Amino acid sequence: MKIRKHMVLIVGGGTALILIVVALFMLYRFFRTYDRVNEDLDSSMNQLRALQERAPYPSRENVAVTQTNLVILQDYFSNLFTFLREGQIEPVELEAAKFTPLLRDGILRVSKRAQDAGVKLPSLFAMGVERYKMGALPSGADVPRLVLQLKTLEALCDMLIDAKVSEIVSVKRRIFEQGALEPEGAAGGGGRWGSRWGGGGPMPEAAPAEVPAAEAVDPSGLFSTEHYTLEFKCHEKSLWDILDAMAKSKLFGVVTSVSIQNENPLFKLSSTTPAPTAAPAPAAVPAGSAGKGLVAEEIKTQDQRVIAGREFVSVILEVDVYRFLGGEKQEAKP
Repeated sequence: MKIRKHMVLIVGGGTALILIVVALFMLYRFFRTYDRVNEDLDSSMNQLRALQERAPYPSRENVAVTQTNLVILQDYFSNLFTFLREGQIEPVELEAAKFTPLLRDGILRVSKRAQDAGVKLPSLFAMGVERYKMGALPSGADVPRLVLQLKTLEALCDMLIDAKVSEIVSVKRRIFEQGALEPEGAAGGGGRWGSRWGGGGPMPEAAPAEVPAAEAVDPSGLFSTEHYTLEFKCHEKSLWDILDAMAKSKLFGVVTSVSIQNENPLFKLSSTTPAPTAAPAPAAVPAGSAGKGLVAEEIKTQDQRVIAGREFVSVILEVDVYRFLGGEKQEAKP
């Protein structure tokens, strides 16, 4: 009787006990999962902390490979600059008084070569340094670069002469000097070379100096450039020979501009020119008299039929000549 009386309580208590056991089991599983995740998180945090606090030194193997690569790159860099600097013209430390005979010898040498090759030069050819040919003395600090420019212009003139140009009109260089010391008798009387090089007449007054230009040195300090302008007259083939010679020369020259002008433009039929009239039909030739009293039309050769492409042209050639400095300045920057 008592059991039946308390059956509801017994069933309810049993159900509650089962629910409590299931809840405790689920709580245990959640706790174990949380504990495992927390352990993994602590392990990852410890690894991250160890990596952050670790001194970032490379391995010995990487150090050895990097040192080997550095030696290879340095050797390649040294060999490359040795090859590029081979045959290039260098500045020469020289006294200002010795620049005059050096200039005179250079002009005479180029003039002699041009005369032997039949190349016409300007009447007062001065290799782009007119005021020093007239007797001015350069500043001592300017002499090394002047020697460099003079020898480079001489080499460029040799290329023009070897290519058999018809005439060298002018050669120009980059003006960088702040001024020149004018000796007595330099202006108006032809200077010291007036009677020998100027045909006995007075030398013209020097043209006003251009704005001084500093040496164009690359920011890395690996090379510098000098700009030259050559004006000459030649056939088209000679121009191609000049460009080929510059590409083969030990002077590392880069052509920056080529201007070509034909001094003899082709004939153009104007609107005022009367149109050609039709030729009258030839009269009939009596039988038996064919070929008598008739002049055969002259057949022109291929060379005679060429009407363009073989004239003399005026050329203005601008070129930058590179000088590789190597160890003179600073090492290459990344």
